Amino acid sequence: MKKIIIIGSGGFAAETYSYMSQYDNTDIKFIDDIDANDAREDIKPKLIGKISDLDDTMISENLFFIGLGDPRKKQAMYNSLKKFNLKYYSFIHPTSQVSPSAKISDGCFFYPFTVIANNAIIGSHCVINSYSAVGHDSTLGNFSTLSAHVDITGNVNVGESCFFGSGSRTLPNINIAHDSRVGAGNVVLRNTSKSDILMPNVPKKIRPKK
Repeated sequence: MKKIIIIGSGGFAAETYSYMSQYDNTDIKFIDDIDANDAREDIKPKLIGKISDLDDTMISENLFFIGLGDPRKKQAMYNSLKKFNLKYYSFIHPTSQVSPSAKISDGCFFYPFTVIANNAIIGSHCVINSYSAVGHDSTLGNFSTLSAHVDITGNVNVGESCFFGSGSRTLPNINIAHDSRVGAGNVVLRNTSKSDILMPNVPKKIRPKK
């Protein structure tokens, strides 16, 4: 049995728990820096303490998963935990189709009916939601999130901490820069710059990150 601690206790953490507990032989607990009385009812019985309670025994006996949905917050949490040298758990739903030549890093979560094509590279702590695909020879940077029904086509390079809204798509051979945000339904036609925010029916970025 795998012993897993999910870091975080919000909606995304609860959702990942529901899949992990259903399809893997796991013993799952939660830690989060909130008051136990404020925790969700479905998580409260498994909330064993705060992040600051991490000790050598917990670290040696468990795998960890960062249960934060926002890429920026996830990366910040990871950076704050580097000193503990945690071992991270990845979950790949049994309906996912992952090419044998694809490379999957640790801490990832693949929802039902995801597709990872040949020679694709998925960085650490990525989330790929239902019916999304990463095409051949494409790279998805660390901490990036694909919402449902996202199509990353072939030879696309996605930087770290990027977010793709539901139904968004990229043309082949596109470079998506670090920290880009692609709105739901948007089609990315050209390379982006760092921290661009792209929305549907707008042919250029609407504002840079301040």
